[in-house]
Amino acid sequence: MKVFDYVRDKETNNEGVIIKLNKNTAHVSFSDKAVSLKSLKVIDRIELDTKDLIKIFRISDFNDVKYRAIFAFYPIKSNFSYKPTLYDLRNLLMNVKLFNITQEIITSWVYIVNFVLKDNYQEVGEPSDDKYDAYLLKNQRDVFDYVLQQITDVSSDPQTVISEEVDIDQLIKEVQNNIDCDDISKKEYGDMVKANFISEVSDCDELDKLDGQKRELFKQFTLQLAQKGNLTGLEVLAYSYYGGNSVFECDWKKSQELLLQLYQKSASATYANSLGYIYYYGRTNNNVAQYDLAFKYFSIAAAYGNYEARYKLADMFSQGKEVVKNKYIASNIYDEIYKENLSLFQRGFYDCKLADVALRIASIELQKDNPDVYLALWYAIEAKKAIELRMEYFDFYGDKTVKESIEKVYNSAVELKEKRKEKLEMYFPGLIQPFYEDGQFVEIELKMLKSGKLKIKATQINRNPDVPYKRLIPIFDNNECILTDNITIYGCGNVSYSCKNDKLATTHMEKGEGTVLFYNCDEVVAEIWADYYQIHSRKNKKD
Repeated sequence: MKVFDYVRDKETNNEGVIIKLNKNTAHVSFSDKAVSLKSLKVIDRIELDTKDLIKIFRISDFNDVKYRAIFAFYPIKSNFSYKPTLYDLRNLLMNVKLFNITQEIITSWVYIVNFVLKDNYQEVGEPSDDKYDAYLLKNQRDVFDYVLQQITDVSSDPQTVISEEVDIDQLIKEVQNNIDCDDISKKEYGDMVKANFISEVSDCDELDKLDGQKRELFKQFTLQLAQKGNLTGLEVLAYSYYGGNSVFECDWKKSQELLLQLYQKSASATYANSLGYIYYYGRTNNNVAQYDLAFKYFSIAAAYGNYEARYKLADMFSQGKEVVKNKYIASNIYDEIYKENLSLFQRGFYDCKLADVALRIASIELQKDNPDVYLALWYAIEAKKAIELRMEYFDFYGDKTVKESIEKVYNSAVELKEKRKEKLEMYFPGLIQPFYEDGQFVEIELKMLKSGKLKIKATQINRNPDVPYKRLIPIFDNNECILTDNITIYGCGNVSYSCKNDKLATTHMEKGEGTVLFYNCDEVVAEIWADYYQIHSRKNKKD
């Protein structure tokens, strides 16, 4: 006997592999204790020929003791090789259904085919380079990849019967379609492939990147699935008509009808929100708003937490549309959405709604009798930055209009600032505060300049990759904002400070009596006295 021999214990009939050999005993995989060599018997590996390789791939003769043993990880070996065909794949699916194959058996099958016998099964070819060719199952490898993906990772429960969770008949039909024809323009496709294709094109917003043939297939598949009442087909068609695209012209009436149909099938916040927009702008009512229906559907979507619906409800409260005007309620909603979306934006989720909600807060501030110009400008320049990055990475319907609205509010805030000629003087360096959020440490570096100003540089020490490592900070002298992990603020006027070191790790800051206190946990590590504080653009530093 030798290490890695497959053995059976004659007394218990347990089987396994020898891990370590001693003089009279062996450590085996099926026992925690050493087993006497006298009670062990070496079992010869099952020799497999080409017919066996075919049967294993197809899971044929599953009731045969020999193949049951193989799927129980009985030792096997083979000097033959075999390249599976679409016929083998079709038979595999038929047997998965016939024998009520479970997730446990499929997992064993994957291990045997891909690892134990990986040198015996030849590759069936290379997958398509173009991902949409792969979605359309252009070659045999695409078909194999698609089918095996559908059946090999169905459930975390090993006893789950695959055919009860997956439409095996549809997969068999898909394989047969590829046996009969390999021309994607003439091939018959099942609903699963059609739905996967149009969903991927729509989700990735890549319709305009498709060639003419695939664009025509997108149109055919979408209409065919929608006609059958398929949810994916209905959704893709509804949002194709919602503003239009290069295949379907804009048709608000058809979009509304489809969205109502979808909402009845699945009370989704997305569908409710889209309906809210159609009614809010009177898309199907000669541009006359239907605020009662808009409020109904925005309320439903907002109850699910949909950001757009929440700030549209706030708009309606702010302007008194279909509800009693209440700016307090509107401000509370805007503030909640702002905080949530600012965090998302700083994490790199530029598709969030920061631009929209910051625009609204800036607008409300400017409408006041005596607006805080710097507060309005703060939100306006944030909105400007947010819409620029969103439009750089995404192409959302209506964003051009949002950008135009932001430009108007931004220009109004800048004009008001220049008209008043107010010089921003901060009496607390509050722009450092955001860097402490989410429990982050901030390094504070202090330096007294020749001009008499105290330079305070704050740098976030990123300890947690799950929280923002950059913060959105306004630079008012250039009317812009930046995403950064550090900021420099200057203490001005009568300035003094005390600290343990000129460079300190801090956990939070507080306003004292005429001072600013920096802490490391409970210990004060620096204290600053200044009449006021300033921040300068990096392009316009004076010190």
